Amino acid sequence: MGKNSIRFRIMIKIINKLRRLLKGGKINTYVRIIISLISLLYLYFKLDWSALDLIDDSILLYFISSLPISALGLFFMAIRWKMLIETILKLKINVIDLYKFYYIANFWGLFLPGSIGGDATRIYNSKEKYDIDLTHATAFVLIERIMGFVAVILIFSLGSMMVSEPKFLVQFNNILYILIITIATSLIFKDKIFKNCSYLVNNKTIFFIICLSMLAQFGDIVIVKLFSSYFNLAITIYHFMVIMPIIYVVSTLPISLGGLGIREGTMVALFSLFGFDASISVVISLLLYFTKIFMGLVGMIIYIKRDS
Repeated sequence: MGKNSIRFRIMIKIINKLRRLLKGGKINTYVRIIISLISLLYLYFKLDWSALDLIDDSILLYFISSLPISALGLFFMAIRWKMLIETILKLKINVIDLYKFYYIANFWGLFLPGSIGGDATRIYNSKEKYDIDLTHATAFVLIERIMGFVAVILIFSLGSMMVSEPKFLVQFNNILYILIITIATSLIFKDKIFKNCSYLVNNKTIFFIICLSMLAQFGDIVIVKLFSSYFNLAITIYHFMVIMPIIYVVSTLPISLGGLGIREGTMVALFSLFGFDASISVVISLLLYFTKIFMGLVGMIIYIKRDS
């Protein structure tokens, strides 16, 4: 049996374990594909696609500019991952290795079930490269997910403080209290968050991991802001600090193929809520998706070169 075949079978086992942990394995891949296709077809027939007429060759400059921003976001995630492993297991980790593993995860995430597939490859690669046992390797990914979720809540909270429309967001004038409560809760209940591990992460490490998570998540916010400037939309970075966290949460739900279709539909709804052109929002969302695909193709090259 070839090495790639063995690796694939191990990753499938890891995926199944993650599915059980995240309770996201009840909807099979075919159903996710159908949901994504139905969502995209609905948007295709519902929206006015005249926005495509606004696109010319100059969009390539914006797309190319988005790539280093996305790459930097992955690097922040790699640093976060390195910090977790070194703090807990006291291993010396090369951040470039973890950076490459994130690219490979992006590649496999294009084919395997949602973000779970990418997580499985990271678990496998860290296990093989640094001989980390499966329990710890899985725990690190889950901790990253939890801290990433806390980060998007904080970004949403900060963005809500700066926008005045729609009216229901104005009611979040005391959002700072929510922000403080979120941080305090993550620190107070960290024992329960890490109860399946034989260790605790100290508050200083949690703080830096949350900060790195916010920087990584902010990459997509900057990218969609960049694309919105191409269409001359009068939309601020603060609007995207509200919009993108919601899209992140929705797109991670295990109901579509990597969030495709669901992500675009959510962006249409949120753009409309703020009074911006819905058709342009789909184009921006797809441009962001193409950025992810490019990162996945880089991961494919890294994966092929590693095994050649």
